[in-house]
Amino acid sequence: QKELIAYRNQHFPQMDNHDYMSFLYTEFGRYNVSQTKEINEDADNQLNKKLLKEKEPTEEYVTKPVEKANLKKGGEGGLYYPRDPKMAAIALRNAGHKCEYNTSHECFIRRSTAIPYTEVHHLIPLEYHYKFEKSLDIPENIVSLCSNCHNEIHYGRDADKLIEQLFNERKDKLHAAGIDVTLDELLEMYHRIGEHK
Repeated sequence: QKELIAYRNQHFPQMDNHDYMSFLYTEFGRYNVSQTKEINEDADNQLNKKLLKEKEPTEEYVTKPVEKANLKKGGEGGLYYPRDPKMAAIALRNAGHKCEYNTSHECFIRRSTAIPYTEVHHLIPLEYHYKFEKSLDIPENIVSLCSNCHNEIHYGRDADKLIEQLFNERKDKLHAAGIDVTLDELLEMYHRIGEHK
C-alpha cells in the first residue's frame, strides 16, 4: 500500500484515492467482455426509449463543464462510469442522425423510431474519466457514427484517421466544456485500449 501511495504521489499528485483506485482497476483489472457488453446494451436500450419520447430537438451542446458522476458497480463487481441517455440523444439530434465521419454514409431506419440508425461513441473513451476533472459523458464528447465507422474506430486498421478527423472537428467544443486533450494523447488512449483486446 505504501508503494502504491508513493507511486500516486509521484505520478498523479492531483488524483484523489477514489479516482486512483478506479485508475488501478481500469489499468490492471481484468477486461470483462460480457459485463461491458451488458452495460453497452443497457445503455442502447435506454437511448432508444429516450429517442421515442423526445423526437424534436430541445437542447444543443452543453458548452460548459459538467461535474463527473459517481462510478457505479456492475453485476460482477467491476466499477464503470454511468452514461446518461439524455446526453446521447442530444448528440444524435445535433448530428441530424447522420454519420459524423461522413454524412453521406447510408444508415438504415430504426424500427422503433423511424429515424436513421446511428451509434453513439465517446470520442474520449469513458474508461479514461479519471484523467479529467469534468464529465466526459456530454454531447461535445459524443459522436454519431454509422455502424461501419463505429466498428472501424474500435477495430479498423485506419482507426487513427477517423479519430483525428473527429477530434479536429470537436476540439474547440471539448475545450469549452472543460475537457482538454491533445490528439497525440487521445491516440495513445485508443492504442492502450487496443492492447487489452
